[in-house]
Amino acid sequence: MQRLTRLEMPPEPGRPPAPLHVDKWVILREIGVARRHFGVNDRQLVLLQALLGLRKDSALRLDDPSGLIVHPSNDTLSARLNGMPCSTLRRHLAALVDAGLIARRDSPNGKRDVRRYRDGARDVFGFDLSPSSAAPPRSCAGPTTSAASTTRHRACARPSA
Repeated sequence: MQRLTRLEMPPEPGRPPAPLHVDKWVILREIGVARRHFGVNDRQLVLLQALLGLRKDSALRLDDPSGLIVHPSNDTLSARLNGMPCSTLRRHLAALVDAGLIARRDSPNGKRDVRRYRDGARDVFGFDLSPSSAAPPRSCAGPTTSAASTTRHRACARPSA
């Protein structure tokens, strides 16, 4: 059974459509509050922060899917993470992919880069941030005020008994 990312899930009836852009730091804060729900730890959140920090704009535009793909080298990520070893970095990247917070867009040769063509088209390979910029998971749906949002995510973060 293939797992759907939150962007691929159909919208719930009666809910307003998702915005076309979201603030990356708000998203990171929301994911941090609900990190147990996503099954990620603090080191993986720091890696997600480093990936989000590679984007120049604080607004993530959901209408441009190739604009949400970052293509840093392992050395760049390691430097942003105070010298995290590459083996640890790869393990945490795999955990973020498994949690559905990022997606890999691999080129045929495994490189992370942008290929530009003469006609203006381009292929972007790297880490796709669009899964993390989607709306909170349905299981955490509820009020949208800041205090209610924090309460909602804390409730979602509790392990079920």
